[in-house]
Amino acid sequence: MIDISIEENMGKSVKEIKERLTHENIVNEEINTDYLRFGSFEEKLVENNILITKLEQCPKSVMLTLTSMDIAVSAVNEAMLAAGGPPVLKFDPETLSLDINGKRSGGPHGRLDFLYFKTCLLSLPFNLLKKITVKNIIEEFDYNENESIFKEFYRLIACGGRLYIECKDIPFYVNFYNRSDKIRSKSIDTAGEIAEYKKIIKKSADEQYNFFSSENILDYFLKNNKLNSTYSSELLRAYLEYCGFINVFLKAAIGEYTAGKIKINALKLGLKELASMPKRVLLKMNSDKFEDLFSFSVFIRHLHNAFNKWDLLFVIDKNRDFFKNNIYLKYLSNVMPEESVDYIVDIEDADSLPKIDYRLKHIDSGKPDVFFDNDNITAIYEFLENHGIKTNEPFLILDGEYIMAEEQGPILNIAAKDFPYFNLNDFKILSFNFKGGNDSGLSLKIIAEIINMSSFYAGGGFMFKLADGLCVPSYDLMSDKVNYARSNDGENVSYDVSIIIPVFNNIEYTKNCLTSIFKNHPLVNFEIIDSRK
Repeated sequence: MIDISIEENMGKSVKEIKERLTHENIVNEEINTDYLRFGSFEEKLVENNILITKLEQCPKSVMLTLTSMDIAVSAVNEAMLAAGGPPVLKFDPETLSLDINGKRSGGPHGRLDFLYFKTCLLSLPFNLLKKITVKNIIEEFDYNENESIFKEFYRLIACGGRLYIECKDIPFYVNFYNRSDKIRSKSIDTAGEIAEYKKIIKKSADEQYNFFSSENILDYFLKNNKLNSTYSSELLRAYLEYCGFINVFLKAAIGEYTAGKIKINALKLGLKELASMPKRVLLKMNSDKFEDLFSFSVFIRHLHNAFNKWDLLFVIDKNRDFFKNNIYLKYLSNVMPEESVDYIVDIEDADSLPKIDYRLKHIDSGKPDVFFDNDNITAIYEFLENHGIKTNEPFLILDGEYIMAEEQGPILNIAAKDFPYFNLNDFKILSFNFKGGNDSGLSLKIIAEIINMSSFYAGGGFMFKLADGLCVPSYDLMSDKVNYARSNDGENVSYDVSIIIPVFNNIEYTKNCLTSIFKNHPLVNFEIIDSRK
């Protein structure tokens, strides 16, 4: 069994699998159920052109059947060649995808023959396609036929693969034609009347729903007011889920959806999806370092975002009140829960956590990671107000324990490089001895949020580590080290993003825009382009 919880083992095992696939068509491997690593392991397989054709969850492991993409391409190509190269199927070997388009349909009235199409699909091998795209054929079959087709799609797609379907919401069109006063008020008897009403309806359809213009379907609507199968997005989604697909969701834009176009994405279960399925997950933290509390708080949010169907149960002995009312936790105690759990994450210290490149959320985001009660929020606002700072103003923190007033100049010059579009006079300076924070009634939570709200921190010791952990641009006087500094010197700077602020002669508005960028995206290296140029 491969122990994927150890990075070195994971990389070595993937290389061994790749080597074996040069001599074998199929490799079976067993991996331990370390759900946090499932996504990483799957990515390594993809990077090495290895396809998961089958997975089976056991009590304490997952069995994988693997093949190489080269073998998959060869197998699909041979199958299509043996079937005479079905014209309705277009295979892209670069991405292992199948494109099925109703516009290439044969048969009467341009419709696709079901038995012919089903035979085309049956000729293809199991679990070897990464994507199937289907356009404008679902309307051509009845419900039983489509159910059979969807099961074939599921059979053909590899684990973690995707099905994309685009079709028309037929009930929408039926209602659209029924709403026509001229159709409701007169019977349509003669060929001349049919042609006349067809012009009226087609003109309306072209103006409002320009993707719908088939003469044959218009005739069919006018005479029969129905098709073999009429799908709404909800019905189509239910059929796909019944056939085994997961994470079935609409992809149509609002305008398309309200105009009767259905676009649906569906997935076949892969390692990432298996990890994301509902679970009761127990988190155990053994460290009592203050800086680890914040790192772990960010990690809890990361788990919530990446695995939002997990119930997070947190067991911690010390500093439990720090996580009180954390919105992402379903359970918080120093006692193990009575109910069984599906997975345990045991963290010794922050060094063993994955690298997560984002800060604690701001107190005004509505969902901070470290939940603040009303007393905390009031204390933060009062503290900033007492130091002449409004919560929406940019400010710098110079830790008074390390920086005397007469030494601030050189530090401000270091900070200035980080804010090329500001005059430092636009920043308030907060000089405060944070080491003695508790003596002034400020808890560690409150100090952390004040640092989090700042644009730049300069100091040393634990508070610098805290600023560093919060990803706040910061300068450590103890080691003469600048963290997260932007590169703004020289002409060969590579910017993450270029920004145009379309205002003229409104410097205060521009300042507000810049403040918002520095506050919400402190680590982004950006440039402002003068729109007048």
